[in-house]
Amino acid sequence: MPRYVSLTGSFTCQGRPVQGLVRCTPERLWVLENSIHWASLAPDVPLVYGHFAVALTPTDTDAVPWHYIIETPAGAFRSQLPWRESPYHLKELIDVHRAVPWTTNG
Repeated sequence: MPRYVSLTGSFTCQGRPVQGLVRCTPERLWVLENSIHWASLAPDVPLVYGHFAVALTPTDTDAVPWHYIIETPAGAFRSQLPWRESPYHLKELIDVHRAVPWTTNG
């Protein structure tokens, strides 16, 4: 069984929990770990009282770098999730996403 990382988060609007869905789409369908090919985890989860928790495939499992597209009620974010034991929180991924400067392909 391959390793996984946890991602949690929550959404409120004017102090009330938001309803909706969180969709995590991997850029790679398969990863190689310990000489075995594994399907990447790609969960869609409903918000329960505004909260969610998912298990995802680490984006540093093999030598090819890749990202997840995480679609939320607050927008979509492209993030890497290297393996670590402690869970990621969506807020820290959003903060990293916003810190990346935008460039134009002109």
